[in-house]
Amino acid sequence: MSTKVGDRILQWYMVHPLLVSRPPGGSVIREQVCPTCDQTVSCVVLGVAETRRRRRIRAALALAAAVTTVVLIGLTVVTFDPDGHFGATLSLSFGAMGALVAAAFLCDSWLAEDGVWLRNPETGRRYWRLGPVQDPSHGLTYK
Repeated sequence: MSTKVGDRILQWYMVHPLLVSRPPGGSVIREQVCPTCDQTVSCVVLGVAETRRRRRIRAALALAAAVTTVVLIGLTVVTFDPDGHFGATLSLSFGAMGALVAAAFLCDSWLAEDGVWLRNPETGRRYWRLGPVQDPSHGLTYK
């Protein structure tokens, strides 16, 4: 379904849970059938252990980025000198903002990782997951 708003066209897609059987280890390519249009969509499915490993890595990186943010904010407060140069304070402030952005993206990546990805039929590789993805040969999307 699409809606025209001003100069833009917004497209709306239905989200369907797909039941997949996971391999005992590694990854496999599975063909899934869309419940709406009965078209076949290619997906990469990771095993349970691999999915948990990827989620743990992303959670650890997100936690490390959050701790780094707190430490850099603390250092910024401690080293702030209103009468002195702002070089160290400015550097620490930008470092804290960068670590905060990294922590936010890693938390989102950790929460979104389910071990199932849409596969690009042209290249045979999975779609990059930064933002919403739509399979061009089909209306199936995820974000």
